Amino acid sequence: MKIKKILAFVLAMMMLFVQVTSVLAEETDTTEWYELVEEDFEMVTEAGQTASPYALYLMGVITSITKLSSSKVGMRAEVSCTDVMSKITITFYLQKLSGTSWNNVGSTTVYAYNTSSTAKKVTASNLSSGTYRTKACVMVTTSNGYGETLTGYSGSINLP
Repeated sequence: MKIKKILAFVLAMMMLFVQVTSVLAEETDTTEWYELVEEDFEMVTEAGQTASPYALYLMGVITSITKLSSSKVGMRAEVSCTDVMSKITITFYLQKLSGTSWNNVGSTTVYAYNTSSTAKKVTASNLSSGTYRTKACVMVTTSNGYGETLTGYSGSINLP
């Protein structure tokens, strides 16, 4: 009986420490910045996925990027929740690889209201050659003001 209590305590502590989130500040290269536009398009690439097993409402974020032309990409984020949220906020970041670092080169925020899931798409045009990926920061808010956040990253693509 005592071993079960100790084991339960250890597991509870592990769950508490797993929920700690690190915050990092990124430097942004302002010499290259692109406008992201919400737009519908067909996705033709596999999605990268992140999930949070300890969230109360937010089940997961699936984030993907696809090449639409030699200088245009489409980004998509799909959000699933366990209940209807009063607001789902998705901030898309277009990131470009510079050496070994990913730098934000564009961002925009889109919203969905009174839903338990949403899929939003944005595009970025007139891009220079390089390797790009999508970062999607999602925040869901319940009707009583409780909020949860989760960030998803896509795989990378190369533009000639």
